[in-house]
Amino acid sequence: MFTIHNNKFNDATGLNGNANGTSRGPNEFHFVWTNWFNSIFPDDPLKTALHEFTHCVQLNILIDKAKETIITQDRLTFDKEFEKKFAAEYSRWLWESISIFEAKEVNSLSVKYAKSKNLTLAELNQSNQIYNIGYTIIEYMTTKWGKNILPKLIASFGNIEKTLNISSDEFEKGWMAFLEENY
Repeated sequence: MFTIHNNKFNDATGLNGNANGTSRGPNEFHFVWTNWFNSIFPDDPLKTALHEFTHCVQLNILIDKAKETIITQDRLTFDKEFEKKFAAEYSRWLWESISIFEAKEVNSLSVKYAKSKNLTLAELNQSNQIYNIGYTIIEYMTTKWGKNILPKLIASFGNIEKTLNISSDEFEKGWMAFLEENY
């Protein structure tokens, strides 16, 4: 059932692969009501909706912040410049981790599997393991710095050093210690 709906969704949205949701900008998202599931990940389309909605929230924060540096009266120029800035500066690990966290998409078996790979944030930018372990990144962050740090981190385009006042290496070491202690 999922494959049929998923293929139709991907055809309709122009996406490739197995997406079950997509943010279409700061004010719009689409998702498959019945999505992929198994015994580990039960079908929960409301979590998918919240995940995609959180992407829209991130985009609104990012666009608002980008207005400070992308100065133009032309909306098309702004949109093109923002897309370049987003692609170059906003990390996939942060983009997905916040949405995963807000939707409470976490499974301890998946976390343990991803944890065993010892992935760095840079590696998570290129890996689908972000969906298995992303929750824990934001869980660690909000436990240590509070939930109010998230909008600041988003607005800084994920600049850990500027927002958290520690290096990325220190952040990763703290996150790994958090994983060891909690998972």
